[in-house]
Amino acid sequence: VASHEAIRLFFSVTASEELYAEGCDVDSAYLFGEMDVPIRMKQPTDSSQIIEMAGYDCLLIKSIYGSKQAGRIWGNTLDNTLRSWKFIQSKVEQRIYYFVRGTSYIILCVVVDDIAFASNNTELMAEFKSRISAQFSVKLYGKLKSFIRWTITQTPKAITITQEAYCKRL
Repeated sequence: VASHEAIRLFFSVTASEELYAEGCDVDSAYLFGEMDVPIRMKQPTDSSQIIEMAGYDCLLIKSIYGSKQAGRIWGNTLDNTLRSWKFIQSKVEQRIYYFVRGTSYIILCVVVDDIAFASNNTELMAEFKSRISAQFSVKLYGKLKSFIRWTITQTPKAITITQEAYCKRL
């Protein structure tokens, strides 16, 4: 995941360059990754869809929440997808990516299955949203109002980040 410093840097660049930030959440992100090593598990006993066969176990094909490999596999899946779209990974922060086309660019900040993105070109942003939606099941949030429990307020020249709502919920 991106560090808090990297996330603050993302928002700092977004504000200083007067970019428009949006966000999305990848639904069931861990299920998009293919297992890279054989993992066996006991058959689930609480499903009417499965006929339990004594002495048999299940071979996982997709990573699942709770497996030790799931986060790494999802991270690699997303990384490979972004690189295939010609995104460049930051040398300083592994979960910051950017793409440049002429004078237009888009910046991404990834925290597990949440992605914040900002661009100086609305067509480039629309292209990214179309591609990510076609590749994964995502919820597009539009204008970014919250990100990882932070409340985001955007004005043309500034971005304010607070955790007031989160603190009140606690």
